[in-house]
Amino acid sequence: MKLLLHLINTRSKKTTLWLVAIFGLLSFGDYEVLTMRIPDFDQGKVSEGLLYEHFKGIPTGRTGPSLMLKVDKKIMKFSCNFTTQLNKGCISKIDRHAYANKPAKVWFYQEKILGWKRVNKLLQLEVSGKLILSYEQQKNRYLGEKNRHVYLMFTFFLIAFFVFLILQLDDDPHRNISGK
Repeated sequence: MKLLLHLINTRSKKTTLWLVAIFGLLSFGDYEVLTMRIPDFDQGKVSEGLLYEHFKGIPTGRTGPSLMLKVDKKIMKFSCNFTTQLNKGCISKIDRHAYANKPAKVWFYQEKILGWKRVNKLLQLEVSGKLILSYEQQKNRYLGEKNRHVYLMFTFFLIAFFVFLILQLDDDPHRNISGK
């Protein structure tokens, strides 16, 4: 405990350590994008049921409106986005109304997000026997989002971490970051 207190014995070290912790937690979304692996089509799971319209298209968290499927009496959620992005959902609002309560078949895979939570990611969607979103479309969408992603929180985490390390190498623990 004494060693830990020595590591954070100035105000600038404490502040920087808080920034390291905050940006470290926020960078889980960047980690999700970085480690995303889209399975081959034949490795995905399949569920069939009635397409469920999410009331008024209200976003469910940061991933936009979920595509939902009623399977027996259970409701399954499917996402088409990363946790770091605000999107409109898997299909347009007009299509959500048109396809509501129609028989649907969904191909999906489970992905860990934020290190512990599992989310069903859509791979392909058929409604009333008609292909709405193909595996290739979804794969290209995911890979395009991954390629365009800016790893901002992870960058801030690294900067804060290196500033913290530099402060640890400072010989005078009574001097603050401005050198006074």
